[in-house]
Amino acid sequence: PQDTGLVLCFPLLLGLSLVCWENVTLGGPSTSELLRAERSPPGSGKLRKLRQGNRRHQCRLHSLTVKVRELGLGYDSDEIVRFRYCSGSCQHTRTNYDLSLSRLLQQHAIVPGPHDRPSSHPCCRPTRYETFSFMDVNSAWQTASQISASRCGCVG
Repeated sequence: PQDTGLVLCFPLLLGLSLVCWENVTLGGPSTSELLRAERSPPGSGKLRKLRQGNRRHQCRLHSLTVKVRELGLGYDSDEIVRFRYCSGSCQHTRTNYDLSLSRLLQQHAIVPGPHDRPSSHPCCRPTRYETFSFMDVNSAWQTASQISASRCGCVG
């Protein structure tokens, strides 16, 4: 027997968002599975493409190879390391707080001071870092921590 019409969802990025598949068929291949596209609501393929496109802009980890001295931390070394950083949008994780604060700022109900800048949206930041070691120009080993990201998430 086959079950059709199920929706399966799995958490992504520490459970902050879900990815879902609609009209999942359990069991082996069947005629009904082959005709799943005909049973799907009109435009559902378009929606799936939009979701995939949005994922490309969501908060994620990127990497770049650089010399240690280019990191700007005062280390004199020609060694090359992989610097990993976070970037992308966190619009999908906005809370009621973020929406309310944004609205109140737009209505000028909250007027920030010259050194105040309330943030009405979460930002993409490292949630875990890597430590790496390298040799400086004096042949001494150095260890740098909390520089390169190992995991990203929407914070704030």
